[in-house]
Amino acid sequence: MKRYVAFAFILLAGCSPKAGPTLTLQPNRLLYASSDINRVSLVDSIRRIRSGGLLLGRNVKFTLRDGTQKKILQHEIWGYSDGKGNVWRHFRKSLYQVVRVSDVVEYVSTRSRFVGQGVTVHEPVWLYSQTLDSRIVGSRKRALKINGEPLSD
Repeated sequence: MKRYVAFAFILLAGCSPKAGPTLTLQPNRLLYASSDINRVSLVDSIRRIRSGGLLLGRNVKFTLRDGTQKKILQHEIWGYSDGKGNVWRHFRKSLYQVVRVSDVVEYVSTRSRFVGQGVTVHEPVWLYSQTLDSRIVGSRKRALKINGEPLSD
């Protein structure tokens, strides 16, 4: 039964109408502002970027081409692009993947939910904001009502 539930969840998540192409960027870039998404970086010195953890990680760790490793605090950057070119935005001590930018910016985050009997399901949660710099909320309707004022996180 557990396998059936997990298989059905994966099948439904994959067939979701929102499962489509995500916003991609030049891989392994630090983004200090949302406007950096539209800029092409000529510096190719970063080999790998990864977040320092899901809950307690406050740093983004990156490895340079020469092999040296550095850390930067998450709140000092707007976000980053990982090795696959996926764009991640830092907002209120969490990282959210930017999926689509249209009339509303769409984000996806994975949350774990305990189902019972030792079964944990990882489910995608869709979030929205009016602009790349505005507050992230749980519904598209609320995102359209909020003024697109920049936050001082």
